[in-house]
Amino acid sequence: MERTLSIIKPDGVKRGLIGEVVRMLEQNNLDIVAMKMLHMTKKQAEGFYAVHRERPFFESLTDFMSSGPAISNEVLEVPQCKIMRGELQSAFTQLYEGDWTQDHPGHGHCELYFKSGEVSLSWDASYAHGGFSQVYEEMNQALQDRVQTQLEDLEVRRLLDIFSGSGNLSNAFVQSGGDRLMIDNYSNANGGDKPENFYQMDLYDEQTLPNFIRRAGTSDFDALLIDPPRRGFPGLDNWVKKIKPRYVFYVSCNPASLARDLRGLTTRFRIKSVQLLDLFPATAHFETFVVLQMR
Repeated sequence: MERTLSIIKPDGVKRGLIGEVVRMLEQNNLDIVAMKMLHMTKKQAEGFYAVHRERPFFESLTDFMSSGPAISNEVLEVPQCKIMRGELQSAFTQLYEGDWTQDHPGHGHCELYFKSGEVSLSWDASYAHGGFSQVYEEMNQALQDRVQTQLEDLEVRRLLDIFSGSGNLSNAFVQSGGDRLMIDNYSNANGGDKPENFYQMDLYDEQTLPNFIRRAGTSDFDALLIDPPRRGFPGLDNWVKKIKPRYVFYVSCNPASLARDLRGLTTRFRIKSVQLLDLFPATAHFETFVVLQMR
């Protein structure tokens, strides 16, 4: 029998979510064998998260984790996780029981995908190799609605959606009569056909921008919509200078890379709005939706 550790972080404790989290674990046949409340000191938090000491979020993470009491649970059955999709269980068990630490030493990440009836595995890919989709459907809908409201209020008629996936954030714009082009290195996380006006290109390749302009031109886009992975998009300034949108809509799951990318803009802009959405309940993470008006 395997064991793991779960933590209800300080914001979850403050919001009164302890009972709800425990109930969710028990309803999924996970047995809690120990539980305690503790308020970590800054030094204790730094020791617990020492593996992240060189990461840019280390200070904010340890400040947050030492900001108030947390609940620590010891939870059973990692390889027999009852929350994951059944199609992934066999692959996860094989991965967990295998000697993958020998082939992948040090830090990194692994992705398991169920797509088109098949399970695939990838290590340390810069792109999510099977595409990306939000699993919190209610908050994803709230994000879609906020993006669409801004597009309508600003009377956007032509949109360039990069890191678009299958158009999660801009499909409503097309359905309402808007004109959209999309760019990403994959399209549909569920294995469907590529949507119309989709360019399959690696946005982290510096040749993608000139190649796209040769194929599509700058096309007088009213707005540029960007929803990149956590690493952000250091090339944003080059795209803004070439595309010359009136507005930039930036959706970010990492405030550090968001701030870096906005600081790197050489085109003058005004921040019209900043909205936070809690797509990751009981964690320190928020989705940030920023609308910039370019000058």
